[in-house]
Amino acid sequence: MAKAEQAERPSAPALAGDLETISDQLDVVLAALSESSDSVQFSEVILLLGRQQQLLRASFDLLRSKVETLERYSSTLEGRIVAMEAERVDLQARVTCSGLAVVGAMRLMADHARAVESLVNDSTSGEESDDDADPVPLHATKRARRGSK
Repeated sequence: MAKAEQAERPSAPALAGDLETISDQLDVVLAALSESSDSVQFSEVILLLGRQQQLLRASFDLLRSKVETLERYSSTLEGRIVAMEAERVDLQARVTCSGLAVVGAMRLMADHARAVESLVNDSTSGEESDDDADPVPLHATKRARRGSK
């Protein structure tokens, strides 16, 4: 329906040309009024003024339509800006959470590295920890899972 309305309405350049034509016709009307007071010319003047009025109404209708369209686009853009701002805040929160997760993972890895280093140092220094005092062979743990034989 909007396309049909646009097809019926003249374009902005056409209206600009119409406005120039109106201006020229008004000059003719004023010249005719100043030259003669003949009733035939007055009827022509009235017809010309009626056409001018129709063209002006069409121009104002088109301008009103353009303003309404711009207002709709403006509100649409405002909505998009709000949505983009919300998305930016969401992404910023995700980046912050990811950064915190990376920091936590790095701390955990550092703790594991210290634990491994401590175990390596304990085993190379000749001291046995309580865990290493009674090692269980692998085949014994497998038998325990299946049931003793």
